[in-house]
Parts: sequence; C-alpha cells; structure tokens
Amino acid sequence: MAAPASSNINLPREVLKWIQSLDLAYSVKHVKRDFANGFLVAEIFSRYYAKDIQMHSYDNGAAFKSKSDNWNQLQKVFRKIGLPDLITEEECRWIACLEDGAAVKFLCKAYEVLTQRKVALQVKQPTVGKEAGYYRDTGLTKVRRAIQLNDIKEGYNMQKSSVIVAGVLEEHENELQQERFTDPERFSVSSNNQSISQGVGVGSGVSRKVSNVKEELPQIRAKEIQVKQLDRNITHLRASQSIGSNNNNNNRMASPTSTSGSIRALSPIATGEPSGGMNRGDLPQEGPAVASRNILQKQQQSMEPGQLLPENSLSLLNACICRVMNQSNHLTWSDRVDGYDNFFRALDLLSSNEPNIDDLIANTLVEIKTESQLLADACTVTPKQFWKVSDLFCSVIIGAPFTSASYSTGLNAFESLGFWIARRDPQSSLAIFCDFALFKLVPTLLANGQKRLGILQLMYAFAPSDSQGHIQCIKRLQSLIPDLSIFIQCLTIFAANERKLDALLLDLYSYYATIGLSNNSPKVRAGAVSILGCLLPQSEAVVASLLPLLDDLSTHETWWEMQAGLVKLCGSYLSLQRIRMQQSSRASTAEGKQQQQRNQEGGDDQEQLVHGSKCAVRILARIHGRSDNSFQSPAFLAWSASSLAPAVGFTAMMDDLFFEVLGRIDPEDRRFLLGLDASPTTGSVAVRSIPLPASTGIPFNIEPVAGKWHALSVARILESVSLEEATERLTSLQLQVLHAALLSQIQADPNSVNALSGVWLDVYSAVKNFVLVGLCDPDCIVSSVGILTAYLFNSKLKESLLLDSRFTGVLRLLYPSHDAVSGTTGEGLAVCQYVFEAFLKDSFACGRPFDVTVHNVLLQFSKSNAALFASAPSLQKLLKEFSVLVK
Repeated sequence: MAAPASSNINLPREVLKWIQSLDLAYSVKHVKRDFANGFLVAEIFSRYYAKDIQMHSYDNGAAFKSKSDNWNQLQKVFRKIGLPDLITEEECRWIACLEDGAAVKFLCKAYEVLTQRKVALQVKQPTVGKEAGYYRDTGLTKVRRAIQLNDIKEGYNMQKSSVIVAGVLEEHENELQQERFTDPERFSVSSNNQSISQGVGVGSGVSRKVSNVKEELPQIRAKEIQVKQLDRNITHLRASQSIGSNNNNNNRMASPTSTSGSIRALSPIATGEPSGGMNRGDLPQEGPAVASRNILQKQQQSMEPGQLLPENSLSLLNACICRVMNQSNHLTWSDRVDGYDNFFRALDLLSSNEPNIDDLIANTLVEIKTESQLLADACTVTPKQFWKVSDLFCSVIIGAPFTSASYSTGLNAFESLGFWIARRDPQSSLAIFCDFALFKLVPTLLANGQKRLGILQLMYAFAPSDSQGHIQCIKRLQSLIPDLSIFIQCLTIFAANERKLDALLLDLYSYYATIGLSNNSPKVRAGAVSILGCLLPQSEAVVASLLPLLDDLSTHETWWEMQAGLVKLCGSYLSLQRIRMQQSSRASTAEGKQQQQRNQEGGDDQEQLVHGSKCAVRILARIHGRSDNSFQSPAFLAWSASSLAPAVGFTAMMDDLFFEVLGRIDPEDRRFLLGLDASPTTGSVAVRSIPLPASTGIPFNIEPVAGKWHALSVARILESVSLEEATERLTSLQLQVLHAALLSQIQADPNSVNALSGVWLDVYSAVKNFVLVGLCDPDCIVSSVGILTAYLFNSKLKESLLLDSRFTGVLRLLYPSHDAVSGTTGEGLAVCQYVFEAFLKDSFACGRPFDVTVHNVLLQFSKSNAALFASAPSLQKLLKEFSVLVK
C-alpha cells in the first residue's frame, strides 16, 4: 500500500486561521498528531452540519480502536451529507497512522469544500546535502509502519502478515547493501575505531588513546549474612498498632487477642489468599517490606484516629456464612473447607429444588449485607479483595432463578456494597465493577431480559451519582454489547433510573431514542418511546419534534408495549401543555405576562409545541378507538386512565376521553385508581401492574391518580356539567371522581383546617343538590357521603351542611312511610339507610359541635315528621344513644 506521495507539505496560513476561527475544543499544535483520531475533524464538520454529527459519539482517544471508530463514523457522515469522495478509507488510515502530509492534504480539501475557496499547497524545498545515518528509518520502524498501513490486527492471516513483514525486511536489507557501495565510510569498522581512538578531550584539549588508559578498580568483598524470615501477619499487626498509637497517643490500644466485644480482631491485608498472606506479584521492585509500608501509609492517610485497618474480605465472608449455615441446615456442609466454598455447595443445590435451601441462601446474603461497609473498606484497599466478593454475588445473580428469594436478596446486597464502595472511592468504583464483575454478567444481561433490569441497576450503584459517572456507564456498556437493539433497551433502564439530567445526558438519550424509533423491532421502538418519556419535561422540544413521527407509527403499531409507552408519553406531554396554558391564562399577573412574552418570543418553538399537542391527541384517540382485545383489557385501560389523568383539563376532548376510559374500567379497579381503597392507617395502596412481561424488564406499574392529576381542574369540569340545564343528576362515576378530587386536595394540604376553600366552595354550591340526591341512590350514596364528609371537616361550612333544610328532605326520602311510594325500595333502600346512619355515627363521634348538630337534626326530624320517625326504629335507636351521650 503506497503512502502519500509528498511528505514536505506545510499547512497553509489561511487554513490555519480558518481552523482557529472555529473555536475548537482543543488548540491545534501538531497537525499530524492532533487530527489523527478524527475527533477535531468531527468537531469542524459539526459547525456546518450540527444535526448530522453528535459529538458525544466520538472518542478523543489515542487508541487504534478510537481512531478507527471515529473515522468510520465520519465516512458514514460524509456519505450522508453528499461528500462520499472527500476521503477514502485508505487516506483515513494514513491520517490515523500519522503519515506525513496526509492530514494537511485532507484539511485543505475540507477547507475548499466547506468554504468554497481555493488554497494552494506549500511544499518544502528539499535540503541539499547528505542525510545523516541516524535520521533514516530502521528495520523495526519500517515493520511497524507496514503493520499500521495494512491494518494488521490480532487474529490476522499469519501467512499474509509474514509475507508483508518479510518483504519489508528484504527491502530494508537491499537498501543497506546498496548503501555499502554508495557510502562505504559509514560501514568502515577501521575508520570508526580510528575516530574513537583519536578522540579529542573537550575540557583539557589533550588527545590520548583509549587503549592506553588503565585505571585501578576498588576491591569489593562480599560477606554472607543470615536473615531471619519475619511473619507477615506480625508485621501487619505491628504496623496497625503503630498507626493506632500515632493517630491517638492519648488512648491505649487494646490487645488484638482481647476478648472485648468492642474490639474486632485484626486480620492481615490479604489479596485473595485464604491465609491472608500477601502475593509477591503485588509487590513493587523495592521489596516486600517497603511495599507493605507504602500500602499501610496510603491507608493511614484516609483513616481516622484510632481506626484499625480493614479486614480481609474473605475472612468477613466466611464469618457471615458460618453464622447462618452449618451442618444442621446445610446437607452438603463440610468442615474440611471454609464457609465460602460451602456457600457454593448450597448454591449448587438451588437448581435441584432442595427444600428450604432458597431461604437459607437468602438469609446468608442478608447477613453478608450487614457487613457491607466493612466489605467496602476491604475492597477499596486493593481490587483483588473485590474478586472473591464479586465472584460470590455474580454466581448468585447468574445461577439463582429470577423468582427466587436468593436472586432478589443477592442483588440487594450487591447494590448495598456498590453504594458503599462508590462512597469510599468514587473514582475507581465503576472500573472495579466492570473489570471484575460486569464481564461475568454480560452473557446473562444479553440472554435474560428479566434479570437485565437488576444488573443495570447494580451497575448504577457502583457508578458515581453525577452525570459523568452515568455517561461512563453507558460507554462501558456500549463497548460490551454489540447488538444495538439490546443496547437501546438497556438505555431505557438507565433513563428510567436517572434522577437528574444535564444537557449532555439529554443529548445522548435523545440521540439513541431517535435511532431506536427507526428500528424494525417493535420492542426497540417501545424502548425508544420509554426513553423519550423519561426525558420530559427537560426535552419538551425534542419530544414535540418527534410526535409527528410517532403519529405515523401509531397508525399501524400493534405491539402492546409500544401502545402503553405512547399513552404514557402523550399524557405526560399534554400535562405540560396544560400547565403552560394555565400559566398563559393568568396573563393579568406579572408572572403570567412574563410567560406570555416568552411564548411570543419563541414563536417557532411555540408552533412546534402546538403541533405536537395535536399529534398527541390524535395518537390517544386512535389507540383508544381500536377494538383490539389487548387494548380493551382491564389492566391496559387502568394504565391508560392513570397516564391520561395529568392531562385532564387540557381540552374538552381530553376530558371526555379520560371519563370514557374511566367508565370502561370495572368498579373495583376504578376505586383503586381513584385512591379510594387507601389504607385507613397508612394511607397507602397496593401496587398493581400490567400482567405482561416487558422487554426491558421494567414493570408497567399502575399508580393511583391522586398525586398526578390537577384536582381543581377535575372539580371544575364536574362543576360545569352540573350547571348545564340538561343535567338532571350526576352519575355515580362523576360523583366518585369528585370525591377522589376532594381527597387529593385534602392530601395535598394535610395541615390545613380549611383545605377546601375559595373556588372549592363554589364547586360545592354547584353540585350540592346532586350530592344530596345521591344519598338516596345505592350506587351513589358512598360517594355522596364522602363528599359531604370532606366539606364537613375540611371547609368553613362545617356543621352548617347538616342544618340545610334540604338535608331534612333527604331524611324523608330515606325513611318513607309504609304507604308512600319511594324511588328507592327494597334492598337498595336498606343499603342507603345503613350507609347514612354510619355517616351520622361517624359525624357524632367527632365531638363538638358535630355531635350536638347531629342530635338536633334527628330531634327536629322526630318532632316535625313524627309519623315517619315512628316507622324508623333504627333512627329511634340512634336518637336515644345520642341523647344519652350529649347529656
């Protein structure tokens, strides 16, 4: 392969000025070296083609892999932007191999293409005279250059590489033979000896022959001595005592053999050997004593006064295992091996369905978790300490079934260890995990989608919590996973675990989400949609630009996971638009005017957001208008209602869609979704999810809407429905939603006595008649009682609700005479009476002034409607009980 023809080419001044004007990340000092990896080339073209080049995809490294990856990406970009002939693959290799003149030629060509200007190459004039011999290439230099130019890597055809190397060496030998005739003085041995012997002293000016110089050398005598070998454990013990005494001179250190429970027996610094001895391969050239002293001094710098050296990780593991496992509960336990090996014997029994073995392993892992901090201290001393620990946990993660307690407990314990190691040494914690554990888990990561979530969460546990640490996780994972589909699904898990996103992470996730949307696999597309959902609200504009594409995809998309992701994404996006719309409507305030001014200034962005909103509404209407069984299942409908709740109040179409979906859910799921099944003591609800396996392993958890929707917007919708002339009564669904909205408002302000004030009182005025009518309907009475209770105890209305004249009318309807015909009869009337009396009892139990008010209401009803009261024995009993308690 021929190298560039001319090597004496200078970079023209106008090209250099052009490069400096681009304000690159690194200043150009050495053209051949600085442009070898292609990073600066990518940055130059990103100034002109910003949408086609993403700088986070390029690595500014000197390794051959980094160079090759960068130039391969650049060649793809050049073909995409219509410059396929800008550079060939051979020329890329010349630049990467630092060939003279290759980078300058390419930069001049790029300058002409990007600036539409011509530039003349400046060629150095060759110097006249004889070239020194030391300046010429040696045979080894020529062989290395041939290996680079021919891209010879590990695994290359040995026969071809041998032929290439032999040809280079033969050509070099021929050149030397030819030079013997043209320059014999260079190869003359006698002349060389003569020049050496006739050398001139620089300082004295006196010449002498080297052969005549004789110097007397001093006599050296070697004396054999005997060295007594010292136990390394004792050395370590004395060093530990020395550290303790130096750091805390006033406190006397207890003996290591002390039986006091407050002092843990010291164990030697071990690097993987069961005995705790130090491996010779770990020690530098200065010898074991000096190496041990250096290690101890390094630990001493980070130790607090009186703190002992960390224990051996294997000793800690053995102690934890032996505290749980023994001959009585472990069938294959052997006293001939340590607890570490016995643990692996128990792990082998896990696949044979041995009874109680899963619980035994899980309990052992819980015990190991209690020593996470001590294990972290030991693992940060040297990476070899981490080897045994990672081997134990990786074996559990790989071998234990996904549904077993051993798997979940082992994952939890390993995450705890990762947290403490990252806290102790954030600079190297991720590297330790990747070098000693991740390579073992990669086959499971690729093959088992269920365990993928736990493994990636484990990786984040070992990484620093900042964005740079997470970017390093992504780069490490990208180098280990060749399949782009699996990599994007892994990114979905990473994005779901992000707590804070900076501009670089947002750009990175947006880039791969865009790639994933064009993938043929519906699972990959679903993962890309999930990534976009995790980027909100920071990347609102990016999501808006991709919603038209998602609108087209939704027309033929049938995969349930993709549909669920679209519903979630569109609901979150429309909730942001609802907030923006409400802020714009408050234009009378100073904040509202500023928001309106910002919207007007960003005209193009505002139009894009509006267009994205229309696309999102169409997507939701299209998905819920289908008749496919998978999209009509109760779990999917509950997921849709939970996802649409934040967008309620955006448009009337969205409100109707939400109530329609909510009405298609069975009553039990609806009560859960509205938060009406919360525990009376803890206020919590059980977690539910779509019972289908997700490709990423992330469950689609269905959350109640209480903390997600805008409660006042929901109440306003029902208020407007109540004020319509055509409305005769509110349905049980509408009253149930109003009850849930009131509870959401109360939970949002739990310390306020009057959480329902202002506009909430207007809502009650509008719906009051419908709520009282609902007390006579067995389908509505529970919700009506809940609404009355909310206003009774959380508004300024208080007991005045019970003194309303229409409340007495409700009593007449609930307790009619035997001859009267009521709209509610039979079993339904008994249900209403039972719930209503429970409401009276609960109100009375709250004390003054509610107990007196309830008593007076019943007393007044007994006097004004004596006949009806006489036919209601349950009311008579209540009045008698209340009268006794009030007195």
